[in-house]
Amino acid sequence: MTIKQKITRGIFSILTVLPLAGCFAPTVAVDSEQYVEGTTGIATIKNADTSAIYLPGCEDFVLEQLVDNDWVVKGPNKICVQAGNARPIVDPSQIDIEFNTSDPGIYRLNAKIGYDCDENQPLSESDCEMVKHYFSPEFEVSPDSNVLCMVGGCSGQACSSDSGLITTCEWKAEYTCYQFATCSSSGSNLDNKCGWVMTPELTQCIKDARLSEVFELR
Repeated sequence: MTIKQKITRGIFSILTVLPLAGCFAPTVAVDSEQYVEGTTGIATIKNADTSAIYLPGCEDFVLEQLVDNDWVVKGPNKICVQAGNARPIVDPSQIDIEFNTSDPGIYRLNAKIGYDCDENQPLSESDCEMVKHYFSPEFEVSPDSNVLCMVGGCSGQACSSDSGLITTCEWKAEYTCYQFATCSSSGSNLDNKCGWVMTPELTQCIKDARLSEVFELR
């Protein structure tokens, strides 16, 4: 056998033992590069191979936010009581999954995908031939500039987008100041979240009210 024949035979032998699964990597995609907080996005996990890939039994992926140049896990797309067994996506196929956006920022989806997994066990490295993480492209969640802000609280001291806001019932002198203040999300101090627009007059009113309470306690 010539050296060329040995090399050719060696390469053929290597190729015959390589697993066919995973020849075409799965993809994780989102339906937009830009979302408004509180809206719903759609994630698509696609298996481009003829061999099955596996997802965790309950959660589909975790949401990660870019904070100070590091990706920080915000949590899974759903809360699970039990892990559940590994779920296969077979043949060239895909699944579409809704996810909710909340706080503004830069995000991505992190999907844990297994190969040749035991379908009677939760997805794990010990029960799969291989487990890898695949990421979606980055996307941005922007503040909702049309958020509806409402005055609430037992003494009318709270400004929130939550119509069912419940507060303790107490009285403070500064609460009087809010009777003439603006409840909005467009103030320079609010970053598009509901709150009291802090004008110089409101700031001074609160300061004076708190000072009067201190004198009353003496």
